[in-house]
Amino acid sequence: MVEARRILVVVTDTSTLVEQLHAAKRHATAAPARIVAVFVRDDRLHRAASLSFTREITRVGGTVVDFTMQRAQQLSEESLGRAQRRLRELARQADLQLEEQRLKVRELLEQATRDAVLIASTSALEWPGLEELLDLDLEVKLVGPDPRTAD
Repeated sequence: MVEARRILVVVTDTSTLVEQLHAAKRHATAAPARIVAVFVRDDRLHRAASLSFTREITRVGGTVVDFTMQRAQQLSEESLGRAQRRLRELARQADLQLEEQRLKVRELLEQATRDAVLIASTSALEWPGLEELLDLDLEVKLVGPDPRTAD
């Protein structure tokens, strides 16, 4: 029996989900595969919250308040929640079965193995640590416009 290949779809708040799911579907039709949506948390918010001088200006009223770890966690969860809802809807429309995982960047890098295909948005290259994906010994497919050449 042939082991199903893992297709890891890296989801961030800036992912090009439609293109990523199309690429995953193309890979899944070529050979038995499990499509795993990997929701990556943005550690930059937590790093910013750890600095004593970081402030946030509220949307309503423009009040300046401390940017706390709790607020960073809230923003991270809201962002991932929006991406998760959008991805589930797109997967439903495309009739794709997805497994889901929530990981930090380091955890993703540790779990990405040679038997996997990793599909990420080109915007993921701007995230600290995710550029290391290109150095891994696995197939990496980047989709979407290259943010480094955008005007």
